[in-house]
Amino acid sequence: MAYCTRVDSIPETNMGKNDTWKQQGKYLFASGKYEEAIKCLNRVIQKDPEDVESWIFKGRSLYYQHKYLDAIRCYERATEFAPKIEDGWKGIIQCCDKLIDLNVKSADAWNNKVDALINLSKYEEAIEICDKDPGFDLKNAPKVWNWKGDTLRKVNRFDDSIKYYNKTLKQDPENEYAWINSAKALFLLGKVAESAKCCDKVVELYPKNANAWAIKGMALKALHRYPESEAAFAKAKELGYREEKDYKKNK
Repeated sequence: MAYCTRVDSIPETNMGKNDTWKQQGKYLFASGKYEEAIKCLNRVIQKDPEDVESWIFKGRSLYYQHKYLDAIRCYERATEFAPKIEDGWKGIIQCCDKLIDLNVKSADAWNNKVDALINLSKYEEAIEICDKDPGFDLKNAPKVWNWKGDTLRKVNRFDDSIKYYNKTLKQDPENEYAWINSAKALFLLGKVAESAKCCDKVVELYPKNANAWAIKGMALKALHRYPESEAAFAKAKELGYREEKDYKKNK
């Protein structure tokens, strides 16, 4: 039988480094001591909130405790700091599948699963889900339309994606998600004036949407309206827009 040291019995002097806490957390996880593993991993995260591996192992520990929503939050933190980390997106899908087993009409679970599939470039699987009927009420239909719009946009079918965003806006004229993604699709389609108009609508409804100000800046720059473009970019940065990190999210 494997011997496992209790977390409370480990002297602080022997656990002074984050790497030591992390290794102990991973060992406890492998030993099935999920609650104690989380305590160790929390020590690491407290000192370094951007430690991706600790977020991943905390998510896994919560998953095996059947705390799927809490696990998803951990995986989301990991993907926030490392957008390309497959373990984070796969972990989200794994949790969502459990939540869907519990409630097939869980719009949030389907939403998170489709988003994760898109981030893993599994577009066909995402479209297959969008084409199914999970039995949502009409009020949740825009979620499905937005999912399909996003998936089609990712495979460069911009005209088709805009049709689905427009379906959402017809039913929900103030849907922030559909407006901003229409702006992205229109910009990528080369319809920069229309993209700028969508951004105007977003900032009218949601003036603190940093991405909308950034896309507006790009559209205005393409229209050679440079002073307005610079002002839009300045507003985006004021609201926390970070060009290198957020550019990928705007595609």
